Amino acid sequence: MTASVRALLRQAARGQVGERPLVAPRASALAGEIEGLAPVELLGNPTKLANLLTQLVRGADLDVAWVESGSNLACEVAGAELDWSRFPPWPRARTARSSPEASMASGRAAAVVEATRRLRAVLGERAVVGVALPGPMELAAACPGLDGEGAAEVLLVMVRSLCQAGAELVLLSERGPGPDPAELAAWLRPLAATARFFQALPLLVASPAGRGVLAGVDAVPCLEVGEGFTSPERGPYGLAVPWPIPPVAAGEGCVLLTTAVELTGRTGAEALGQVVAGLRQLTPRAGG
Repeated sequence: MTASVRALLRQAARGQVGERPLVAPRASALAGEIEGLAPVELLGNPTKLANLLTQLVRGADLDVAWVESGSNLACEVAGAELDWSRFPPWPRARTARSSPEASMASGRAAAVVEATRRLRAVLGERAVVGVALPGPMELAAACPGLDGEGAAEVLLVMVRSLCQAGAELVLLSERGPGPDPAELAAWLRPLAATARFFQALPLLVASPAGRGVLAGVDAVPCLEVGEGFTSPERGPYGLAVPWPIPPVAAGEGCVLLTTAVELTGRTGAEALGQVVAGLRQLTPRAGG
């Protein structure tokens, strides 16, 4: 009997490797192309976001509906305005000083939380809801006037709110080594612990330069694939693969295949099936 997507996720959360990895290219705002919506039109409308992501998941046979990926929502929650003249939208000066809790309860963040609730109810066992967020150092670097400690506080509120609403996969990215790896690990640990409290699976994307922090955080490593990459001998681990997809082997311990970047602006919704097929070719396991 083939395991459901949720069963595969639960196995990974227990440190086990299932019969196949989850196939989850990061495609969030890309869903707006189904109805010709710009990212800013889609990502602030919970009904459109939930409905079109459902169509995208079913049409392209995805295992994860990314309700947030690459749109710099965390900067917005931290009080920054976003420039939507391009995607991803770029943060400008922080103008608001409301609490992260207040920010999550209004505007676009509230729309994402509501879309998460709807997707969790609609998708059932067919797919899970995921969020891709920066780590504290990445958020602080992108958001003017925000330090690492403040960024960690913003992200903790976001992880809690989104997991309460039904997100089951939390992908955090810290691609460079922080000035103090121990301090960075201390900021990341509560994020991973909060995700696990709500029975969500935390994964941490790390470049080779930043992998030292992984040992101090209870998250599944999600390794960036680069030149000369070799899969680890043991899992579980995820792979964050560049687009176009290089000819690499995922290995037997892989539990998640995703893209290193959000695909909006890099490929069209009509080509998403090719991305999925390319990711599946990386794994030798049955059903991949």
